[in-house]
Amino acid sequence: VNMEPVVNYMNVIMSVILDSKYTEAQAHTAEWIAKDLEDTMAALPANVCGACTDNTAANKGAWKILEAKFPTKLFPGCVCHALNLLVKDIFGPGKTKLGGNDVPRYPNGYPFEHLANFVDSCKHVIRFIRNNGRLKSALSSLQKANHLGRLVMPAPTRWCTMQQCLVSLHESESLLHDLVSARDFITGSADQRLRRMAVKETVTAVDFVSKLEHCISILSPIDKWIKIFQSDRVPVSEVLNLHESKYIVAAIKTRWDFVYGDPHGVGYLLDPRFVDGGFDSKEFKEDIVDFVVNYPPSDTAPSTNSRREALSHDLKEFQKYYLKLHSAKGWKLEELKSKKKTVAEFWMLDGQAWPLLRELALRVFNLVASSAASERNFSMYGFIQSKKRNILSPSTVTKLMHITTKYNLDDEVGGKDYSSDEYTNPE
Repeated sequence: VNMEPVVNYMNVIMSVILDSKYTEAQAHTAEWIAKDLEDTMAALPANVCGACTDNTAANKGAWKILEAKFPTKLFPGCVCHALNLLVKDIFGPGKTKLGGNDVPRYPNGYPFEHLANFVDSCKHVIRFIRNNGRLKSALSSLQKANHLGRLVMPAPTRWCTMQQCLVSLHESESLLHDLVSARDFITGSADQRLRRMAVKETVTAVDFVSKLEHCISILSPIDKWIKIFQSDRVPVSEVLNLHESKYIVAAIKTRWDFVYGDPHGVGYLLDPRFVDGGFDSKEFKEDIVDFVVNYPPSDTAPSTNSRREALSHDLKEFQKYYLKLHSAKGWKLEELKSKKKTVAEFWMLDGQAWPLLRELALRVFNLVASSAASERNFSMYGFIQSKKRNILSPSTVTKLMHITTKYNLDDEVGGKDYSSDEYTNPE
């Protein structure tokens, strides 16, 4: 925030901000993250199920440290983070320049170079208009008259902004076409004229709209999943139900391997809505079953043979139950599928027949699939005018964010989605 590193901690069950820490010169190492998470959990009066974080190497290192110290707690990676990286795999993969060659090299088998270049051109169009006061004002007036939103500049740290960028261009395409086709558009110095010609060529190209629609059609399914998973109320079990050709499927597989953790597999296994046909191998399922059966009674007490046998028995009985549930196709299953009852509520109310399994299930299903609940709170900074925000101290901005969030406690800020407000607020 304001170019300063900050860490947000949230209780996602009621969307309560726990803490915001400006870390200043402190390096975000695995050891530091693990210690800071441990201190935050220790300060809470309730029994903590675990924590969902981004999937950086440092965070993954912190998970290993914490899992070894707290074997009953779960530390899944953020699915929205992985999906956001999937968007980068498609439209902004890493490009290398070898031997002083200025021509970027894309990954082997990359089929979207023309679209990646097109997206770069779209960003240039938006950046050019936003930096030109007269054009920005003219377009804004036309958009208001036509009840259209403003152009959105994609940002690497915000979910869904790539699709929002392309959709905003698609909606305002005819207005942009008229602006750049005006007789006096190509004016200024030689350099300015070149930049204006590049903008005009992009917007007036015969395939401008078709390329926008092509990109949007690729992004829409991913955007849909990001919006689903960034909810505080989506359990980790739904992550394993993702399926979306050759390059995209391979990218999905890579990002799935990147984000996957034991809580995702355990959640899928213990979710009565899903028959376990979703496991892609017997070994995969056996690893998850092994995790369940060896789940310890506490962070300090190891598991015993009698406990393993009891957990194995509970798991078998639960599997018999949900197979019967799917065969009957009664109201209990429909209640879960329609989300009139959450999976956590199922285990709280109906899971008492499998007490040891219930203990693990309640931990798993009180976790969320994404840390976007915390990420969205960075958007609270967007409610403060930039010029004022930049002269406030970090602690003052943090206090304002706490007040705003707690005032709207568990009310989703009037039912609106502010997942991208940082890039659509008037500044």
